[in-house]
Amino acid sequence: MTVSSTMVSDVSPYTVSDTAGSIFTTTLFNSYKADAAAILDTIAPAGLPSVIYDRCHALLITHFYALKLGQIEMRSQESGDVVWVQPGKTGYWIQCMDLLEQFESKPYASIDVTAGGVTRADAATTAFRLDQSTPLNYFDEPEG
Repeated sequence: MTVSSTMVSDVSPYTVSDTAGSIFTTTLFNSYKADAAAILDTIAPAGLPSVIYDRCHALLITHFYALKLGQIEMRSQESGDVVWVQPGKTGYWIQCMDLLEQFESKPYASIDVTAGGVTRADAATTAFRLDQSTPLNYFDEPEG
């Protein structure tokens, strides 16, 4: 399945039309379609279903059109008295990124579970060590 101009009206209130006075024309749609495909092909995770790819494609096309209309949303985060503002994002961009994130596979970090290199947190300190006894190594075989 490929993205079509009718899919734009599925994800937004906009329609693609070549009637007189229309701003969102087929020519503009095809221009945005190429740009959106280039971005999507770069960031889409492997194994993304074609239906989701097409929806994201339509969302990115609509994102570009919303930018043309000047409908840029300002998102901000507050941490104490510091405020970060992220300009240039539209709701269509955010919806697309959220969809792609759901299909992203995140590898798990492997953990070395061997006995080597396991020490207590206070083993390297001398003057301020909480426990003055010799640190135990739980991986040594007990004597006896």
